[in-house]
Amino acid sequence: MLLGTKKNNLVVTDSNDWGEFIGLLNGVLEKHGAVAVHTPQELELLSSLFPENISLRIVKSEGKLLAATLLFKFGTVVHTQYLATNSEGKEVGALDYLIEACIQESLDSGFKYLVSGCLLRMVENTSTQVCLLKKKVSVPVVWQLIFMRLN
Repeated sequence: MLLGTKKNNLVVTDSNDWGEFIGLLNGVLEKHGAVAVHTPQELELLSSLFPENISLRIVKSEGKLLAATLLFKFGTVVHTQYLATNSEGKEVGALDYLIEACIQESLDSGFKYLVSGCLLRMVENTSTQVCLLKKKVSVPVVWQLIFMRLN
């Protein structure tokens, strides 16, 4: 895992707290004059209808939400949607930690690809490149999406 994450007590876990997630996401989108497309109730309904395909992964430290992503799983692909972190999460690398955890969990679960539109910025970060290279992950850029072959 990324250096510094243990000292910051970062914990990656599943969550069903869609309201907390939308609160974090709207905090990020606010500076762009936007709001989340879905309500917490809509996400709760969708995840209840497709529990094997839709999940929420979060990073907390001392009970405080620092980063989150919505995961869509289908076939051999995991797609991250709505990657979000707050200023405290940025300071401690919570989003980097979450992405690395999603990659490892996807590998462990037998998925072959990870797709995300927001990983482009992460790949440009040297420390994240090193993490990806250690996992021997090929990272081809397809349109403005990252389509990562995991194994």
